Amino acid sequence: MRSKILLIILFFITFCKAQTINFLDANFKAKLLSASSSNQIAKDLSSNYFKIDSNNDGEIQITEALQTSYLNISNSNISDLSGLENFTSLNYLFVNNNLLTNLTLNSSILSIDASYNNIQDLTILFNSTISSINISNNLLTNLSVYSCSNLNTLTYANNPLLNSLNISNTNLINLNISNFPNLNSINCDYNSSSGGTKLNSIITSNLPMVNMISCVNNNLTNLDLSGVPNLSNLNCKINNLTSLNLNGLSSLFWLDCSNNQITILNTASLLSISIINCSSNQLLSLNLSNLNNLQNVNCSNNLMTSLLVNNSMLLQNLNCSNNQILNINASGLSNLQEFDCSYNLINSINTTGLINLQTFKCNNNQLATINVSGLTNLSQLYCLNNQLQTLNLDNLPNLYDLDFSNNLITTVNVSTNLSLQTLYCSNNQITAIDLTGLNNLIYFKCNYNNLTTFNVSNLPNLGIIQLAHNQLTSLSISNLQTINALDCSYNLLPSLTLFNLPNTFTINCNNNLITTLDLNGLSGLYGLSCNNNLLTSLFIKVNEFTYGGGDLDFSGNPNLQYICADEVKFTMIQNKINQYGYANCTVGSYCTFYPSGTYYLIQGTSRYDGNLNGCDSNDLLIPNMKFSVTNGSTIGNFIAGTSGTYSFPVLAGSNVVVPKFDNPSYYNSSPASVTVSFPSNSSPFLQNFCITKNGNHNDLEITILPLSRAIPGFDVIYKIIYKNKGVTTQTGSINLSFNDNVLDFIIANPTISSQVTNTLTWTYINLLPFESREILVTLNLNSPMETPAVNSGDILNYTAVISGLTDEDPIDNIANLNQTVVNSFDPNDKTCLQGTTITPSMIGKFVHYMIRFENNGTANAQNIVVKDIIDSSKFDINSLITISGSHTFETRISNTNKVEFIFQNINLPFDDANNDGYVSFKIKTKPNLVIGDTFSNSANIYFDYNFPIVTNNYTTTVQNTLGFQENYFINDIVAYPNPVKDFLSFKTENKIFKIEVYDIAGRILSSNLISENKIDLSVLKTGNYILKLYTEKGIMNTKIMKE
Repeated sequence: MRSKILLIILFFITFCKAQTINFLDANFKAKLLSASSSNQIAKDLSSNYFKIDSNNDGEIQITEALQTSYLNISNSNISDLSGLENFTSLNYLFVNNNLLTNLTLNSSILSIDASYNNIQDLTILFNSTISSINISNNLLTNLSVYSCSNLNTLTYANNPLLNSLNISNTNLINLNISNFPNLNSINCDYNSSSGGTKLNSIITSNLPMVNMISCVNNNLTNLDLSGVPNLSNLNCKINNLTSLNLNGLSSLFWLDCSNNQITILNTASLLSISIINCSSNQLLSLNLSNLNNLQNVNCSNNLMTSLLVNNSMLLQNLNCSNNQILNINASGLSNLQEFDCSYNLINSINTTGLINLQTFKCNNNQLATINVSGLTNLSQLYCLNNQLQTLNLDNLPNLYDLDFSNNLITTVNVSTNLSLQTLYCSNNQITAIDLTGLNNLIYFKCNYNNLTTFNVSNLPNLGIIQLAHNQLTSLSISNLQTINALDCSYNLLPSLTLFNLPNTFTINCNNNLITTLDLNGLSGLYGLSCNNNLLTSLFIKVNEFTYGGGDLDFSGNPNLQYICADEVKFTMIQNKINQYGYANCTVGSYCTFYPSGTYYLIQGTSRYDGNLNGCDSNDLLIPNMKFSVTNGSTIGNFIAGTSGTYSFPVLAGSNVVVPKFDNPSYYNSSPASVTVSFPSNSSPFLQNFCITKNGNHNDLEITILPLSRAIPGFDVIYKIIYKNKGVTTQTGSINLSFNDNVLDFIIANPTISSQVTNTLTWTYINLLPFESREILVTLNLNSPMETPAVNSGDILNYTAVISGLTDEDPIDNIANLNQTVVNSFDPNDKTCLQGTTITPSMIGKFVHYMIRFENNGTANAQNIVVKDIIDSSKFDINSLITISGSHTFETRISNTNKVEFIFQNINLPFDDANNDGYVSFKIKTKPNLVIGDTFSNSANIYFDYNFPIVTNNYTTTVQNTLGFQENYFINDIVAYPNPVKDFLSFKTENKIFKIEVYDIAGRILSSNLISENKIDLSVLKTGNYILKLYTEKGIMNTKIMKE
């Protein structure tokens, strides 16, 4: 218990000691302890004299100091006020007549008298409490009082060592600065953001050493500087001075008296003056003659009618703009570098001898002539808004900035001014200007002139061209890699030629006579204004174009018929068309067959090296070669044309190109793939592929296409296409089987080798790997009046068979066409050659399509695009293979399901005899289709810039039974024994390649390649079955019974 009490006592004693103030100066402490109600040293918070040491312990605690509001400790030999900081309630402090060398004030102090000490420096900043300071009779070298907004009284006399005086933003309105023999600088600027009051007057006298005075932004109306004979730097700007007497200030070097109301400024005695700024006053004249040290003058924004600068030979910068000067003689000022006399009434100016002049501004005067030729150092010339009729710019090799807008100039020669970067010449009467060779030019502005033609190219730095409001009928701008803005509005242009301008950002060509505007090559275009022209077509397929807000304006073109743009922007463009009320305007994307924006080309050839000695020019070019192109996560496919060469566009990045084959196991490619990175590689990038065989593979393919509709009583034309997909050269025969009862053979090319009832035969010799050949056959169809009659809705069955060496994939050695007879037809249609039904055996196999088109317009169609959106849930887009086309075409596969067959520059006629075209392809169905599923497809056909023609939607159904018709050569084959127990044999003169076995519900049970005319059916259960026989004459079906 006793130990606990002892601990409490010790803690209390320690706490009391911690609250006791430590005074370093014993005199200071003794003075405070002597205070009492009768010894009037201290006052409490109620302004009564009191004893500070209220507990009589001979110490001063913080709690006791906090009760003190007034201290008079003068005449006490105090040298250190440490401990005073604890008197935070102190308002009034008298410490005069002591031995203090420094002074720090509590923020609570309102008034202090620290006179008659040894204080050397006093700085009081941002103190809004202090109102009175007496610091006189000290040893001050620096006095700084800033932002003490309530300071009303400041006494600092008799500080003979004072060197620097800074008094700003107090509540003082008058300042007397006198009798400071060592004072060097005075700063009493007013900062509007720091409170306080502006000074009304400053009295200066007997200041022999002051060389700098700054009293900026006060309310001074007069400033007497007679007592400051050695002043070298004076800044009295932004006051209310009406006069300024500078007499006798022979040492003044720097003067800024701008923004006052001075009417007369006498500088005659300023023998040392180097810099004068007397701008924004009310001076009527200024004489700066014979000031031999003068280098910089700004006397702008006055009322001067005359300015004399004679013999001020060191003058480097002269700005006398915005006055009323009538003439000025600057001749002989050989050191003058910058001269601005703009906005005056000058009608003549003498610039003779200004050999170092770099910047000359004489704009907004009344000059009729000006002579600047030969000023070889001149880099900037601004003489706009005068009455100049001619301008000689010869021998100005360093001129880079020129503006002579708003004059009367008709011709100008800038051919020698090769340093020009900016050229402004608007509002003159110029009829022609040549910018050839100005390789440094960045900005050219020549609006409101009389230009009729303008051509510019190959200026590597030109960024902005402005040619609005001229008389231009011809404008050609090309090969400007840095151009980003063009304004040629309000001219007479019938067309606009822009070529190789990859960084053009905005174009304004409104209010011209343009009928066709093609901006497809401008990959950086962001904004376009082409309103109020005579546009009929507009090509803006550019990658960066936003088409949003005010970035695109093609209003005022009521005859606009076609706009070419990226498909993703169609909705935005169509909204504009609707807004403008253009009822006959079409939007499409096939004005160019290259990607918008910056693209690169990969080109080359594909050859088959049949003799395995390396590819050379004698080897076979492979037609319709297919490539996959992968760029990051984007995969596309490209199928080349028939020439064996390829060229396709790609975007920046790493592009992996891989050749694709119908049967990848048959071939080797060298290289197997190639990776091309753009833009690090140059474009076009050349890469040839050499294809060699991988083993020996016999593989033929045949297809039959209807080139015309089957109309009763008319001729029907068919094309048979056969191809060697293998690696061996083949010789063999081709049979076409048809119903001879309703069809009569007319002609074939090449001619037939033989003909029997229902069958035409051709022979072929030496069909090379990758080679395709064609046969055209014309047949005549019975009319409804013949016997047997043929009517609309009947089905014509054709089978084409190719024979050669034993085939590895004989299924495509047979082609079937089931064509529906019609009475009339749409010349633009899509057909599935397998017909409206397929059997389950065709699931996952190729089906064949043909798309036909006909030019029914009034002019040749240059470009035709057939766009087919493939249903990726029903078809395998990667399996698509082109078969044939009426004209040369390329195939592009993108966006996972978009196929474009591009017939570029085919110039399809519009006369009825020659206006037809087609494309055919095959594609595999998805293997997950089931009986009863359908797959439908249509296509959009684009003829140049017209609305797309949408074909019929052709639907094919997976039929749940075979649904076959009895074949017309059924009697040519006998199946025996029937019923069969194990082996079923066939008696026929026709070779059978394959047999498919179906149950009676139409489900396929097996598919068998056979080399002999028999098949083992022993594994089948007892019942009825259907056999589908693939023969060299065609496909037939027959029923059997299994025992």
